Amino acid sequence: MLRIGITGGLSTGKSTVTAMLSELGVPTISADAVGHRLLATGSKCYDEITATFGDGILSDDGSIDRALLGAVVFADARKRLLLESLLHPAIWDEIDKWCREHAERGACLVAIEVPLLFEAKLEHAVDEIWLVTCKPPSQLVRAIARGLTQDEALARINAQMPLEDKAWRAHRIINTDCSLQNTHTQVSEALASLCGHRTQD
Repeated sequence: MLRIGITGGLSTGKSTVTAMLSELGVPTISADAVGHRLLATGSKCYDEITATFGDGILSDDGSIDRALLGAVVFADARKRLLLESLLHPAIWDEIDKWCREHAERGACLVAIEVPLLFEAKLEHAVDEIWLVTCKPPSQLVRAIARGLTQDEALARINAQMPLEDKAWRAHRIINTDCSLQNTHTQVSEALASLCGHRTQD
């Protein structure tokens, strides 16, 4: 079974491309969504993270407030790396289990949305890497539209590997500085060329 890794930068359109692959019949999973589940109250990761970062990252109901946690780790690279060391192995264990289940069901390929694929050195864990990219001004505007301040957006963008450095490591590039229809065409054509999968627009 072929594993496609969908990656990119903050607000480049990774989730949009992943959703399009799902619409085209490809089983998909999001590392961020898995990570959110692993932060649930009472989980092993919850206990490790609260023990490491303290009560200052908790909401009034005792759950981890991801906005508070993000503010802490994106202001300090050492804390960000510490969080990643706690979360990434657990996230990938869940993803690997999911992939094996789909392989047993006969799936010929799956798509895994992994924003920090290169930063986490997970290139070996997928068979093909699709980089979703856009111009920096578009990236910033989209991030702010999602509720981040300009400073928060820039801090998160700067904490990631530059898109130009990711581009030469990727097998395919999906550029989202265009209409959704154009993006869909790129995704459909990339999928067709990858495995002979024929789709209908």
